[in-house]
Amino acid sequence: MQNRAILYNFQTGHWQKYVYNLPTLKNDETLVKVAYAGLCGSDMHRIINPSKHESEIVMGHEVSGIVVASSNEKLVGKSVVVNPIGNCQKCFYCEHEQSQFCSNSRNIGKNVNGAFADYVIAPTKNIYITPADFPLELGVLADGVAVVLHSLQKLTFSPRSALIVGDGAMGCLFVAVLKALYSDIKIVLKGRHNIDLIKKMYHIDNEVKDEEFDLSVETVGRAQSDTLNDCIRQTVYGGSVLVTGVYPPDFTLSLDARTAFYKELKIYGINSFCVSAERDDFAEALQLIERHHNLFGSLITHYFSLDDFEKGVEKMSDKRNSPVVKVVYEPH
Repeated sequence: MQNRAILYNFQTGHWQKYVYNLPTLKNDETLVKVAYAGLCGSDMHRIINPSKHESEIVMGHEVSGIVVASSNEKLVGKSVVVNPIGNCQKCFYCEHEQSQFCSNSRNIGKNVNGAFADYVIAPTKNIYITPADFPLELGVLADGVAVVLHSLQKLTFSPRSALIVGDGAMGCLFVAVLKALYSDIKIVLKGRHNIDLIKKMYHIDNEVKDEEFDLSVETVGRAQSDTLNDCIRQTVYGGSVLVTGVYPPDFTLSLDARTAFYKELKIYGINSFCVSAERDDFAEALQLIERHHNLFGSLITHYFSLDDFEKGVEKMSDKRNSPVVKVVYEPH
């Protein structure tokens, strides 16, 4: 079977359609016809700065679709969402309920071909059937929601107030999840591009003065220290700071250590999410989206066909002119 996919062409300097033959399914794999594939911030980093090695892998790890063939025949024809992280289930971390640190993971869109294509192959254990009335396009949010839920598990209290720094997709997902879990929580979002959209959507404030919050969340990352230090300074004594922003490998933070330590803050770095015998963050994410899909639906702000791949990239790159939270591709 042939598969149309998007790969970077170094000769033309553009992302172009590429057709290749799908390999034969292994006895623990499932073939999914892609219905929706989300464009993630991590994809954007690689799209803007493509490397020869990464250009050989089809990207796209936020994916929902219909099962075409599977090692589990009961899955064929089912609407599904794919967990993109293929943990080995055998290493020390997998055996100790910390699969996010798996030493041997094979991740869709990262080191195995992903979902910016007509079809994607995934381990059968990573296939999650959706309920009959589940909006399949919202399946692309499950990966991000799972990260948010994994982050919130670090807390030893139910937050009454939260400061979210960064209004990209992850910051907006934090707002939606907190609204779903804590109906009376006060949320303040600090950002530059999607503030008005999210403020109207969730009835939250964005006036940040000298307030302090039980919980602060840093979602920006990049080669700067200001946003994390903002979180530190605006978190109450004994409060918690969750750091989901991605920093460059060679970047060293300039940390307001005195304030962080004097306040006895709990600062948690967040890697990804965990799927184990004891807890399945991905399954919980799908359940939360199903129960509160009214809180998540508006976060998908733009749809494009796979033929218009670069238009989606351009939209994500140009947030100043119009709000952009999540771009989704529809291959068919």
